Amino acid sequence: VYRCSEDYFHSQKPFPFRKKEWDGERVHVMERAVRAKFAADRETLEPLLRSTKKYTLLSVKNDTFWGVSPSHGGENMLAKIWMKIRGEIYEE
Repeated sequence: VYRCSEDYFHSQKPFPFRKKEWDGERVHVMERAVRAKFAADRETLEPLLRSTKKYTLLSVKNDTFWGVSPSHGGENMLAKIWMKIRGEIYEE
């Protein structure tokens, strides 16, 4: 049991930490965390995701891997995970 998805995410890092190994797994780990978060509160999160229709979601933050910064860009991976889940909802 974890307090939040971020606690779960960080608990999954390898020990000793090996960046190359972690970089290959971190998106899968975050997707598991986000899916668990969605499943735990689907009644609230599904209507919220549906309300975004097919618009691109942005996770605005300084982290250019998980988010996107207005001044530095970014990969926006966290929002891409949420958009993947939203797409699956529309397919149901």
